[in-house]
Amino acid sequence: MKPTKLQQFLEGFWCIYNAVYFRFDLEDNIDRCAFFYEINIGWYEMYDPDEKLYVTKEDYDAMMKAINEPPKYIEGLANLMKRTLK
Repeated sequence: MKPTKLQQFLEGFWCIYNAVYFRFDLEDNIDRCAFFYEINIGWYEMYDPDEKLYVTKEDYDAMMKAINEPPKYIEGLANLMKRTLK
């Protein structure tokens, strides 16, 4: 029997609740601090403005060509993108 959307939501919520409760249920602050450190360091890794990306000259030229000469308009793809989920 396929679970309903409410059952799926509750099961997912329960899994998240258990994971968070496990992290914060300890008597010391070590895991709590580690939890927030992991969240913050992940943000810095994703949004670090000083991070540089090095590519070869051939790859750079290929990227610039793709930016300057975008692919032609594909009507079927544009129609697909206009569709909405029901």
